[in-house]
Amino acid sequence: MTTTSEHPVRRPPVSGFPRGPSSSARLSVTVRRQGGWTVLVMRGELDLGTVEVLEDTFAEQLMDARSRGDRPALALEMSRLKFCDSSGLNALLRSWKAIQAAEGRLVLIAPARQPARLLRTTGLDRRLPIRSEPPDVLAGR
Repeated sequence: MTTTSEHPVRRPPVSGFPRGPSSSARLSVTVRRQGGWTVLVMRGELDLGTVEVLEDTFAEQLMDARSRGDRPALALEMSRLKFCDSSGLNALLRSWKAIQAAEGRLVLIAPARQPARLLRTTGLDRRLPIRSEPPDVLAGR
């Protein structure tokens, strides 16, 4: 059974960055439950000015799973993520380390072209689990 509830997360822009579109306008993270997974659907750009949106949402979902006594299982759906820079890669690595410390599971789902190329170029595609399948297919693995 798949349950879906969406919670768009909006955060104010990080102070000290040039004026322009706010971080919440450039990156949105929607949370839904699918099978035994918490799926964070990212849309937009993951960079120095927006990384806080992902980090806050990830931390909130990790704490939520732990408070329920569940083994965390988070999937980052990246098919609508247009851009990712080194700050975004660092956020993905920190997320991966945090979920390992919690004895949970993390999977990246269907990274869009530019983030996928960056993951390959840096070799992180060999370190972080990446799948093209939706989490409900992965629920038994």
